[in-house]
Amino acid sequence: MQERNRESRKRNRHSRFDSKMTSKANSKKRQSKALNPVEKRNQRIEENKKRSRRADNRESHPISNKTASVKGDEKASASHKRLNKTSARTSIRTSASNECKSHRSNVRKSGNLIVNKDFRPSEYAFFAFGLIFAYLLLLVSAVDTVISEGLFFIYLGALLLKRPRIHSQGIFIDVFVIGFVFYSLCAFLPNVPYFFSDWRASAFNEYAISFGFMRTIKPLKSLEAFLMLIAAMVFYYHISSWKLNDAGKEAILIILVFVTTLAGCIQYFSGNDTLGFLVAEDYKLSPVKHYLDNLNLLYLVGGLGAVALFFDSFKSNKVVSVIGLMGVLLSLFFLIHNQSFFYYTLFYALGGLLILRNYFRGKSMIEKSLTLIFLLVCVSGFLFLNQTWWNILAQDLGGFFFVKAKELLWLLYGSFKQLNIFGNGIATAHSILPQLSPLEYFKDSYSYRGSYLLTYLSDFGFIGLVALILFLNYTFLRYFSFFNDSKIRHRFFYVLVVVVFFVRFVLLSKGTAVGLLLLLLMFLHLSLRMKKNCASIFSKKFCQLLGVFWLCLGMFWVSLSMLNQPLLSDVRYRLSFANQYDANVNFKDITIESIKEKDALISKSDPKKYFLKSYQLLESKADEKSIINALYSAAFFDRNNPEIFLQLGYLLSDYDLNLAIDAWDAYFEHNPLTKIGDYKSLIYYSKSNYELLLSLERLSYLENEYAVEFALSLNDLDFQKYIENNPINQFFVSKGNLQFQFLRRLLEEGFFDRYSNYTSTYKNSIADLNILEAIKQKELANFEYALSILRRYILPEKIAVYQVNENKKYIPRVFLQNTPDVEMGVVLMKEEINEKNYEKALIYVDHILTMDNPPKYAYYWKAELLYRMRDYSDSWFAFIAYLEKANVGQFIKIH
Repeated sequence: MQERNRESRKRNRHSRFDSKMTSKANSKKRQSKALNPVEKRNQRIEENKKRSRRADNRESHPISNKTASVKGDEKASASHKRLNKTSARTSIRTSASNECKSHRSNVRKSGNLIVNKDFRPSEYAFFAFGLIFAYLLLLVSAVDTVISEGLFFIYLGALLLKRPRIHSQGIFIDVFVIGFVFYSLCAFLPNVPYFFSDWRASAFNEYAISFGFMRTIKPLKSLEAFLMLIAAMVFYYHISSWKLNDAGKEAILIILVFVTTLAGCIQYFSGNDTLGFLVAEDYKLSPVKHYLDNLNLLYLVGGLGAVALFFDSFKSNKVVSVIGLMGVLLSLFFLIHNQSFFYYTLFYALGGLLILRNYFRGKSMIEKSLTLIFLLVCVSGFLFLNQTWWNILAQDLGGFFFVKAKELLWLLYGSFKQLNIFGNGIATAHSILPQLSPLEYFKDSYSYRGSYLLTYLSDFGFIGLVALILFLNYTFLRYFSFFNDSKIRHRFFYVLVVVVFFVRFVLLSKGTAVGLLLLLLMFLHLSLRMKKNCASIFSKKFCQLLGVFWLCLGMFWVSLSMLNQPLLSDVRYRLSFANQYDANVNFKDITIESIKEKDALISKSDPKKYFLKSYQLLESKADEKSIINALYSAAFFDRNNPEIFLQLGYLLSDYDLNLAIDAWDAYFEHNPLTKIGDYKSLIYYSKSNYELLLSLERLSYLENEYAVEFALSLNDLDFQKYIENNPINQFFVSKGNLQFQFLRRLLEEGFFDRYSNYTSTYKNSIADLNILEAIKQKELANFEYALSILRRYILPEKIAVYQVNENKKYIPRVFLQNTPDVEMGVVLMKEEINEKNYEKALIYVDHILTMDNPPKYAYYWKAELLYRMRDYSDSWFAFIAYLEKANVGQFIKIH
């Protein structure tokens, strides 16, 4: 028996194969004779080992030979656990079916993501640094877009040197990208005469402006945009080599919440020019436009990430869920603080979809349908009961979409009319859109980084539109092809982020910084990411050469901006107009520096270039025809902007009043009533130059309101001439205050017949006719009768109540010889009024009126005391002064 036990222990130290063969041999021997109890026990032990698949094939270890039998059993159990873990990891790598058994990561099952050991080997470093660097670029672009783009090129070069891998994105994406790159190069090809646009031919024939033989009218800017396009595509392809596991995906959301919170805090405490302290005041850079809008988009993306993080870790990790909840609240706070109604409304809508997606996991179709019906009923009931939100959605939002659709239709019509099949060349839209649609205006190219649907259609034409539709169709089908794939966590969140960017692209994107471009490419890749090995496109050495190229280009970009060298379009523009790009350019200030150098730096399609040329011609006293051609060249490139003629008039007014009036007439003749504010500003501007003011008479005949405004600005003699030379119906206006001032001026100038004719003709349209009758009586020197009419419409002013202080001495001499003490003056004045000593009371009132800001009742009581003293003429003027100071009725001054 002992011998058989030794043989059994030896068999346990052999391999599994030997164990199986030995057990088969023993079974044959046992069949030949009966087994004793010990042999039966050993047989049961072997069968239990087979059922549990325990592998006792480890190599012998010196320690194991010295261990007791009980310890050996425990060691075998521990070995069994380690082997099971190794086997499980091997099966996960080799079998896709085992991955589908559980879509939740080990991190979520094990508890705390932040302190758990499984978090340390998580792979997310490239994505995390990409998010942080994207925000850095967004921050830098608030100071200078050229530097931010140069830093992006440097970052791309460093990525290619660190990880020289560029993998295929699938046959469709590869072909699409190659085709789009070559299609963008068409902007630099010779322009076929058959597709030569009418406006381009008109510029050459009428104004002798030649844009060269290439399709693009801005070769330098098109080249810069082409390089940025290539860099974005290389960056997107490089993302495929970035590692990211389930633990990393959760870490990415935490970092996204952190970046959003940091961005919001910096903007809240420091404003929108956070890095402005690094730049000297006299150094002109090119900050991106709509920077605050870019921040709002970042807050929206971070807020959606916080929602996904909160609901994904609510049951498994309380710490992470609290981080997500804080991120949601802070993102919402930043959006509300910036008064970004569009983005926080979009946040509510997409956040609700994200919550529904988490709720619908594992639910049956009936539960999903009932939930959707319930939500639709609740939303419908809310909109029905709250008409304010219904008006916002139906009118404001609906009207906004209607305007965008109208702009798109006009652009498509204009493009078809101009045979814009291949587009006008990349980065040329802001100069060409006014030529294609009557709804578009010229937009400054200064720091105009970003693209939206209208500019895309102008740049790439119908072929570009077809390519965009094919790409969107591909992404839509690809997403729904693995919609039910549970291996990719947070995919629905990634898709929502891409939808946010697409909505911005269609509706609002006018100033996108390069940092947001990085965010879009990262989330676009994550929404389409699949766990499979992709083939490499380029070799390692070629990728490194690409990295060196982008690194050098980025350093070149940054140095050009820092040294202010005019080799980039943005630098050239800021050198031309400095910080005048958002306002009307003051050409007199520009001429302090070299005007010819600035003229050479400005693009041929910029209207301000021809403003500058006009100024040069005016200064050199050139012939009128040359000046007019230059001015109309400026108007030609911004043909849908009528204000350009208003600016032309201001420019010409210092040189030739006839030309100035011609320019202003071209502006005010269309819809003059909508431009009454501009006309009043022009009159105010002309008051310092009376000759210029008199020249505006030609414009006064456009509308009655213009005639009245012009008449009121004239001196007495010219007013009389102007009234006598025009019929009275030329001055009828419905605006009450303006009408009252005009009729008052008629009475003051002695036009009683004109006044009577006016009032009898438009009696039912005149307000405060009784007060005007009082003014008429005053002009006829009937002051007492005029005051009797006027005082009916004036409410008495109460004197401020001050209690007599027994400890204070109210001495008239002390009051009159010092700065007015209102309390003392009021007490003394009341005493004299009660005693009917109006002359003494008037002395105290006059002293109170010497204050910097005397009370209104002092003006009233001066007029009232004069009236009680029967000094009616002075009382009249005192009452008029009171009415003007108190802004009562029609006595509010309009000039």
